[in-house]
Amino acid sequence: MGVAIEREGEKPPVHFSAGVFIEDQLGRLLLLKQEAPEKEYKWGPPAGKSKANEHPIRTAIRETKEEIGVDVKLENVIGIFENEKTSGIGIVFRAKITRGTITPQRGEILEARFFSIGEIEALIRDERLYRPEYNVPAFTNWMKGISSPLEITNDLANLRRTL
Repeated sequence: MGVAIEREGEKPPVHFSAGVFIEDQLGRLLLLKQEAPEKEYKWGPPAGKSKANEHPIRTAIRETKEEIGVDVKLENVIGIFENEKTSGIGIVFRAKITRGTITPQRGEILEARFFSIGEIEALIRDERLYRPEYNVPAFTNWMKGISSPLEITNDLANLRRTL
C-alpha cells in the first residue's frame, strides 16, 4: 500500500469534516444558522472540511475561529461518523471557548445561539439540522455523555496519508 500525497487543491481519497459542540453554563448547545441557500439555512455546530494534510484537531480549531471568531480548547471526541455518499468522515469534538466573543462570520453564518435539548429535538424532527448524518448521532452521544480521548484522531489522520 503506497502513500498518497495530497497537494493543495487536490481532493483526498477520504476527506474529513470536523464539527465542534460547545456548551454554555446552562448545558445548552451552540448551533449556527447557515447563510448559504444550498445549505437550506439549517442549523449546525461550527464545522468544516479539512484542508490537504490537515489534522482533524487543527480543522476543528480553525473552522471554529473562522465561523464564530473564538479560540477553543478541544476536550474530547463525541463521535466519528461516516457519510457513505461522499466517502467522508465526520469527527465531532466537545470544546470550551478559551478566548473571544461569539461573532458569526458575515456571508457564512446568519445567527449563532444556544439551544436546549428540546429545541434541538425539534430541529431534528423538523429536518432543520444541517448534516444530520453526523449531527444527529453526535447529538445522541452528547446527550448520553459518550466520548473518546482526542488521541483517537491520530489514527484517522494517519489513515488518510496511507490510502
